[in-house]
Amino acid sequence: MASSAFATCRRRSGSRSRRPRRHLGVLRAAGIVQARREGSWIHYRLAPQADEPRKRQLRALVQAFARQEVLQRDVAQLLTSKGPRSCR
Repeated sequence: MASSAFATCRRRSGSRSRRPRRHLGVLRAAGIVQARREGSWIHYRLAPQADEPRKRQLRALVQAFARQEVLQRDVAQLLTSKGPRSCR
């Protein structure tokens, strides 16, 4: 999410996508991410932070997560396996 937006798809059946949507909803309510709906997709990105300490903390978290190999693999897998067509 650090370098680009992240999108989730709202599906009618199945509960696999409920947990990520719930977590992203909490982050949105806290002012950490912004959301934009486009059809059945919701695009999330980090929200601009006016509070300097909060901005520094988020930047440090993003940098720390970016160095985690397991997260790098997850992002790569997500980018190759999921796309706009996966929600149809």
